[in-house]
Amino acid sequence: MRAREVPPPIGDVGHERRQGENYAYNLRATQQLKKLAAAKGIIAAQLALARLLARGDDVVPIPGTRNAARLEENTGAVDVELTDADLEHITILPQVPRAAATRPPCWPPCRPTDAQARGQVVGPEPVRRLALMSMNGEYLRVTPAELDRALTDAEWAWDLAAAIQDAQVSEPAPAEARHFTTHQTWHMLGFLLKRSAFPVDIVHGEETLAADDWGYEPPRYLTPDRVRLAAEVLQRTTYDQLIQGVDPSELTKAEIYPDIWDSSDSLEWAGDLFTPLSEFFRGAASAGDAMLLWID
Repeated sequence: MRAREVPPPIGDVGHERRQGENYAYNLRATQQLKKLAAAKGIIAAQLALARLLARGDDVVPIPGTRNAARLEENTGAVDVELTDADLEHITILPQVPRAAATRPPCWPPCRPTDAQARGQVVGPEPVRRLALMSMNGEYLRVTPAELDRALTDAEWAWDLAAAIQDAQVSEPAPAEARHFTTHQTWHMLGFLLKRSAFPVDIVHGEETLAADDWGYEPPRYLTPDRVRLAAEVLQRTTYDQLIQGVDPSELTKAEIYPDIWDSSDSLEWAGDLFTPLSEFFRGAASAGDAMLLWID
């Protein structure tokens, strides 16, 4: 992002280019990026960074991470060479229709300063800043044997998680996938599930897997029995039940990430991911799998 393009800090969740049919455009583009990256022996994140680096010296990617392995991956993008054909291939990937492709106010969502929240103007125009990172809820299905090994070798578990994510080029049905993400809805889902007295912590996990952070906190896990219980309750739970009687101000007061809770419509934000999450747990429970969870 060029300095002159830095947008004002207003959340973009629910922006039209991320909804409905437009989501399908983004998904197809992501799948093709993964295929192109795999053909070059790199991961999609390195391809995306290399593409930005190729745009010129006035473009400076700022990838955010708290994990040393991810940092090494990001810096590896410097050594990636993209041909003109590669760049053209990326340019012609499926695009969100122009009518819905306007730049969102801020990506990833970021909070206003205290002065902005009070409606005050700082300096000659509203303060503009760059949001560097987002927080995403991540899940990995593992067999009981894989869980046993992960408990004794967290580094192996991290490598396993990275390998499965990289190998999942196509987008399998949630019940068949080994990796799943709730993106930035994890905090909202955690709030709604806790409010409904859900019997299993399916956002953070229940047992600590390792002391080191995998992103923003140490990874945790759910045993096969807890996965099975969660799947059973999820199958009896609808998203409408979770948001019934919830006032958006409750999420604001609880400082639920990201800070976008300004209308009743915002409560629908996680609805499209709740059903796939339920199906993901159902598939894991049917296979007798355990689950690793972390915030990245």
